[in-house]
Amino acid sequence: MLHAQAELAIEGRPFSEVLSEEDLSLIQPYIDYCLSLKKISDIAETERQVQILGEKCWGTVDFLAITGPRLTIADEKTGSMPVAPDSIQLRAYALGALKEFDFVGIETVHLVIIQPAISPEPQIHRTTPDELWRFEKELKQIIEMAEDKNPQFRTGDHCRWCSASSICVAAFDEATEMETSDVSKMSLESVGVAYAKTKFIKGWVKSVEDRTKFDLMSGVEVPGFKLVAGNRARSWSDPDIEAKLEEVFDEKSYEKKYLSVPQAEKLLGGKTLFADSELFELVEVAEGYPTIVKDNDKRQALVLDVFKDETEN
Repeated sequence: MLHAQAELAIEGRPFSEVLSEEDLSLIQPYIDYCLSLKKISDIAETERQVQILGEKCWGTVDFLAITGPRLTIADEKTGSMPVAPDSIQLRAYALGALKEFDFVGIETVHLVIIQPAISPEPQIHRTTPDELWRFEKELKQIIEMAEDKNPQFRTGDHCRWCSASSICVAAFDEATEMETSDVSKMSLESVGVAYAKTKFIKGWVKSVEDRTKFDLMSGVEVPGFKLVAGNRARSWSDPDIEAKLEEVFDEKSYEKKYLSVPQAEKLLGGKTLFADSELFELVEVAEGYPTIVKDNDKRQALVLDVFKDETEN
């Protein structure tokens, strides 16, 4: 929806949806960037579909512009998971765009990620047509390997999008690799390596659970397991239950709860409007519970005053 609204704005048309302040904060930087580039470009298009390697590989570019000898591929990201501008996705888009426009006169290529949740400024990777032609050979090899009768399976961040992860040999091997490890005897380096895999393993376990339930619901027998009726929820069947509850319990039949801060913020229309309201001054922010993140996270590391045992153990 946000992509569609941004496209309307870039084309000079009004939004077709009511957007909150938070919605606007995620797409306005992208809109501003594209409009500024559109003014000085010979060609500027939104949602342009490009053929990268024929029918085997194609994609839809969020925004494409040719400004003299420069091709710009801009991609809008509204999520909070960082995406690098030199990703395979953007390089593939640029390769397809070069083919669409016969790469006449293009000397430099700018790959741009606009992701307000991560960076207030556009993230730009500069490359050349020659580098993209070399990348084309790499891309062809990847596709050939994927289509091989005996493909090599590889795990990674991409597994979270893969519908075959529950039956993937590589995923199974990685998920079970730590099964016999004695965590108490691990080195700190090994603990770090193992912890880095926990998100992947949790995702894999979830995919196995989903696959098992799907098979059983489809009538397929999964050795060692079966479907049974779960806990049965109870509810009132009488439409006049409100009057009867008041008769039995009087005022005790209702449980009164105030709106939470996030609920009030949403009801007011987003973070910006909430910050301008009188409720903002009444918000108390508790100290965050210690959370593990990667060491390149921008947040300040906690310095904990803890007892350290100086003995060997």
